[in-house]
Amino acid sequence: MDQALFAYGTLLVPEVFELVVGRRVAGSRAVLEGHVRRRLHGAVYPALVPRHSEKTLGQLYPGLSKEELARVDAFEGERYVRRPCVVETSEGVKHAAVYVLRSEHGGLLDGRDWDLAAFEREELEDYLEGCRRFAERLASS
Repeated sequence: MDQALFAYGTLLVPEVFELVVGRRVAGSRAVLEGHVRRRLHGAVYPALVPRHSEKTLGQLYPGLSKEELARVDAFEGERYVRRPCVVETSEGVKHAAVYVLRSEHGGLLDGRDWDLAAFEREELEDYLEGCRRFAERLASS
């Protein structure tokens, strides 16, 4: 059964998403209540952590297969766990999956918000190269 994915960090960039999932998917604006996006020490990507009174803006990507979600699992790595969530969209409430930071990695949070525009301006070129290598490894395995 296909699953929607709520993205809030580097997967908001269409080129990153396409390299990770293996195809382009049209996303739509979505809001996740009760969580906040924060930077991690020494990383260019963010983490999502529970915060009761906060909300996080992101994209909802519908219709991902089990295989495509397995690709995202591999990309997100051991610091993150995929969890079910409910997001608000212009078409109403939708069920999705979201990747949140595992509690044992909470010490990596630096407390600052993660900024997509700054990421695109300062880090995206190098990050895309890493995503290309990730996609090549998956294709050759």
